[in-house]
Amino acid sequence: GAGWLETLEAQGLVKLVQGGILPNVSLSAYVEVGSTRIFGVKYLGSSTLAALPVIAEEIAKINSENGRMYTILMMHFGMEGKTMHEVAGEIPEGAVSVLKGVVDYLALGHYHMNYEVGGWIFNPGSAEMVSLDEYGLPKGFYHVRDGVAKLVTVPARPVRRINIDLSGMTTLESIYKGVSEIKNE
Repeated sequence: GAGWLETLEAQGLVKLVQGGILPNVSLSAYVEVGSTRIFGVKYLGSSTLAALPVIAEEIAKINSENGRMYTILMMHFGMEGKTMHEVAGEIPEGAVSVLKGVVDYLALGHYHMNYEVGGWIFNPGSAEMVSLDEYGLPKGFYHVRDGVAKLVTVPARPVRRINIDLSGMTTLESIYKGVSEIKNE
């Protein structure tokens, strides 16, 4: 069956940009909206680092053959040093710099925390908190107009930390009751 993105595309709500990006595979899928050309690359996992120069070459070739436009590239990876914890497989900023000059706006997704790098790399993070490590961090999306990106924050659902002494609670029902009593205070 179709995934949720394919379903949204079938309803005309999104346009999936799908093209193969692996060494020796052409980046042929993009969308043009006004004077903007948008490329999208699926999650590449451990192939991301090796694919970056190929992506840069393909976009440069397409822009050369079809005229240079404001270029957005959407990718799914995490940049080194942008989380509170060390994560294997992060992409160093130096490796991403191969895209600078052919890409005006690199729209990232992977880490749930917002960050910006160099005025051209933007990761909005998730719109919802998915870990207590993210408590109090801005959540939202980027609105880009005339090449200027602005983070639009969205209100987070309320989160409340509670402490409960489980001593003497021997059933799930007693735990629910104890949590409910704290919640209603």
